[in-house]
Amino acid sequence: MSKPPQQPRRPSTGAKVTRQSTKRPASAASEKEPRGWKGWLRLIGIWALAAGLAVAVVGVAALAIVYMRLEIPEPDDFAQAQSSTFYYADGSTMGTLGVANRESVALEDLPSHVYNAVVAAEDRTFWTNNGISITATIRALWYTVVLDQTQGGSTITQQYVERYYVGETTTDIPGKIREALLALKIDQEQSKDEILENYINTIYFGRGAYGIQAAAHEYFDKDAAELTISEAAMIAGIIPAPSAWDPAIDPDQAEARWNYVLGGMVEIEEIDQDTADAQVFPETIEPNTQNVFEGTQGYLIQAAIEEVESSAGLTREQIETGGYLITTTIVPEYQQSAEDAVANMADDHADNLRVGSVVLDAQTGAILAMYGGDDYLEIQRNAATFDIAEAGSTFKPFGLVAGLERGIALTTEYNADSPYTFPGTDETVQNYGNTDYGWIDLVRATRNSVNTAYVQLTQDAGTAAVMDVAIRAGVPEDTVGLNDNAVNVLGNASPHVIDMAHAYSTFADGGLEKEPFLVASVSAPGEE
Repeated sequence: MSKPPQQPRRPSTGAKVTRQSTKRPASAASEKEPRGWKGWLRLIGIWALAAGLAVAVVGVAALAIVYMRLEIPEPDDFAQAQSSTFYYADGSTMGTLGVANRESVALEDLPSHVYNAVVAAEDRTFWTNNGISITATIRALWYTVVLDQTQGGSTITQQYVERYYVGETTTDIPGKIREALLALKIDQEQSKDEILENYINTIYFGRGAYGIQAAAHEYFDKDAAELTISEAAMIAGIIPAPSAWDPAIDPDQAEARWNYVLGGMVEIEEIDQDTADAQVFPETIEPNTQNVFEGTQGYLIQAAIEEVESSAGLTREQIETGGYLITTTIVPEYQQSAEDAVANMADDHADNLRVGSVVLDAQTGAILAMYGGDDYLEIQRNAATFDIAEAGSTFKPFGLVAGLERGIALTTEYNADSPYTFPGTDETVQNYGNTDYGWIDLVRATRNSVNTAYVQLTQDAGTAAVMDVAIRAGVPEDTVGLNDNAVNVLGNASPHVIDMAHAYSTFADGGLEKEPFLVASVSAPGEE
């Protein structure tokens, strides 16, 4: 192998050669030339790295100190659910909702598929993790603190800490970090069996049931130890939103979650795939509606719950467990009068007749009395707020106001004979009993509810004007049958009872419209 050619050397002459360096000493350079931008960036980077390491060291040390000082509360210090109480306007009690239904059961007394269904639903790494999920904690911090969308912990241990040691979902960074550290500590100081047993015995499963034993009775009328694989998977599946995902409320979502849990049970090797494929979605018993909903009172409490959900932003679960004091606007004497009026109706009405009644305070919009039906336990449909019926002649005042707003005086007369044929058409309108009234003014036409006179008034005022007055008074724009045809003044539209009470209260208060409401105040425990 040949070597690369060498460069020829300059022959030595014996003379000493001295070379002048073109480089300056470092000190001279620093005095005469500025540092380049790359140098500055390098220097900044070094300082930033040093600062970051220092912060990290301090942060880790601080977390270690907090961790060592953390004390785990005793189970008696758990935030316990409290029932909420509904009151009449005078402070008397209407009813209590959400009495805790609890009964603990030992983990060792349950088949493994019962508690492992919960593991499959809520935390599939429970048996091997250290109590926290870093990624889930960061995600919860982002959603809760940055996006203002409340999100709890991911692991069963974190949920356990959040719900029963802290008592509520925290919404700040220090609180989230403390929860994670407490979960780590609990995982170190309590066995997995102890954590899971406490969790499944205290968590809310819907239907007023706390713990797996109460849930088994509420959904399947049996002890938790008797739950089948399919039944356990269904109960575990609805844990994140039991009031919304109850099969009696949302069967599709309940079944989707059931499938998810069965898949998880295969993943954690509690059951094999053949066993999962053989399962059939279980049939639950009917919800055991509490007696607080019995009778007419049930409609009032249900309406109050719905209003609190929409106006205060509380969920049904929070209302059932939060110990709230909810004062309604219902006046007991007025409510009794409304119920007596319905009871004293003539008996010769149709068998399928449903009656609804609403009494409003015209100046405030407060609902002073409401009759939604005889017994909420029999029909969960409020006749005053849900059922609809043609408004009939109660729509005529909207036509009268439309005419007055357009300069049509009360002394204006119309030929009120019957029938009346619309000009250029074959359409006719008759008065009740086909009565002829001759020429009458609007006062008499209103007193006698004369159809033919009011149809002509509508034509003069404009059909759209009549509809506009109804909407401004309080009739919802999306009311069934509400339109601007020539006979809308005769009440072809089908509003709810409360809609017409709303509109008429606008008339009663000189044209000032305000939204009806049933809940006067909502107080959390300790605020009363």
